[in-house]
Amino acid sequence: MQKIKAWLEAHPTKIDELLNTNPSYVFFRKMEQKATGSLGVVLTPERSVAVDRAFIPLGSLLALKSESPQYKVEKFVFAQDTGGAIKGPNRADMFMGYGQRAKWVAGELKAPLEVWIMEPKF
Repeated sequence: MQKIKAWLEAHPTKIDELLNTNPSYVFFRKMEQKATGSLGVVLTPERSVAVDRAFIPLGSLLALKSESPQYKVEKFVFAQDTGGAIKGPNRADMFMGYGQRAKWVAGELKAPLEVWIMEPKF
């Protein structure tokens, strides 16, 4: 995200052209209420993820493992949201929360991912 922002700042006349080329691009707007996911529940920073529900049922408890040069993830999370660009079994988009730290980390999160669905054993 940081590299994209720097490029946009250096090429302001190309912003509209770039934004209109990708139908999966997400536009954010400031809201008074907290972020909610596809389940209709408020998302929890660093514990709520968006998934492809063709592979992972919403509401599932997941164990994630991923590592990028700037950020390591080894934690339990809940599948509470979906997204148009999230396709496949090993794809998740973590809600990082609010503020400058969340913005920076979210911009750095892009790395291979391992996902385990936690199911009760009967």
